[in-house]
Amino acid sequence: MNIKDVINAIEKLESLNPKDKFSYKKAVLAYQSIKKLPICAIPILPKNNVFVFRSRIHEKNGFFEKISDICHQEKVNVSSFGRCNIPGQSSFYCSENRETSFVELLSDFTDKNIGNKVYVTTGRWHLTRNLSAIVAISPDKEKRISKLHQLYGQQMDEFIENIADSDIREATIVFYRFLSEKFRTGQKDFKTYIITVGYYNLILSKCKSNSVCYPSVPFGEQGLNFAIESEFINQENIELVNVMRSKISINSKENGLPLFVETEQILTQKIDKAQNKILW
Repeated sequence: MNIKDVINAIEKLESLNPKDKFSYKKAVLAYQSIKKLPICAIPILPKNNVFVFRSRIHEKNGFFEKISDICHQEKVNVSSFGRCNIPGQSSFYCSENRETSFVELLSDFTDKNIGNKVYVTTGRWHLTRNLSAIVAISPDKEKRISKLHQLYGQQMDEFIENIADSDIREATIVFYRFLSEKFRTGQKDFKTYIITVGYYNLILSKCKSNSVCYPSVPFGEQGLNFAIESEFINQENIELVNVMRSKISINSKENGLPLFVETEQILTQKIDKAQNKILW
């Protein structure tokens, strides 16, 4: 790996035309042109009692009654590119806390008016098996905001500091600076998604990791998101422990944008994993 290869690959990625039907393949080829692509992975262990949160938003006053309703989408229902998925590929998107999970969805409702309301159903999931996460965060310490962001950033610092060759170290910093910018910006931008999912699929195919973690875009990077391979999501690896349905109302606006207020919380009575049921 050298700085020239990294800069050439970045130029190829930046010049991608999202209307080109081969743009995703070209993104993967651009990454492959970098010899020995850096892999900074962190272990997320059950002994640390780790929970993640995944939300679904709905405008009608109802309840999801199946666990599968609030889990990742079936592959056949995925028709567009996402941050870490191509059409026909399902990823389990989740966040380090409920607030981050909320804001990821509420950003789609900024055109609503005062008096409108939406409902958000959030599952709290407990990791019961080791998860390995590829880090897609900035090598620059001043850009790390949340506590978890800073914690994982320390591990990235150690990874970079342990690179003996100064040229490879410089190339690694340039690469992660570019990559983190793409993961932390461009929400719902097709070209940005091609660049991020190209990395996601290639890097996970090269190592034993099964997820990528990156800062939340709409939450001002105050929380981290995870994109976990759907194959990891089963009852042996991750457990749904509780579900909450919240009513979110728009009581006022500031600078033309709605201010959301949580006005109701309803918790599940029981989760029947054997029957795939959520009982309210």
